[in-house]
Amino acid sequence: MVTVIVETGKSRVLPALLAGLVPAALDGIVRQVVVVAAEPSPATLEICDDAGADLAESYTQAVEMARSEVLLVLAEDMRLPPDWSERLAAHLSGGGRAGRLKGPRQGWLRRGPDGVLVKRDAAGAGLAQLRRRAGLPRI
Repeated sequence: MVTVIVETGKSRVLPALLAGLVPAALDGIVRQVVVVAAEPSPATLEICDDAGADLAESYTQAVEMARSEVLLVLAEDMRLPPDWSERLAAHLSGGGRAGRLKGPRQGWLRRGPDGVLVKRDAAGAGLAQLRRRAGLPRI
């Protein structure tokens, strides 16, 4: 089981990502969702409340709040590939080492954002460093 951490700034795209996490939550892959918003808008507060997501003021606080030892860190505009939860489940059953969840392309030239899977004790590096980490295998 994983805790998903989502950094947000645009509440208009957050519902689509949260909806994409529901099947994995029902399958027992996603245990918790923590949304990071330093100054959440009323819309973000409402979306988190409706989705049952926890709210954190910083990435560090989100890591501290995590109830799972494995974290999946996503950008709010991440479009989850159709088979993402099956790939994640297979990866976790193989040991769940750090990795990248590749987002689908968003047009001819624009690459979608990646998600980062990391053990909780290695997450203190910060989100920017996790995204730059080279050599993480694809999930």
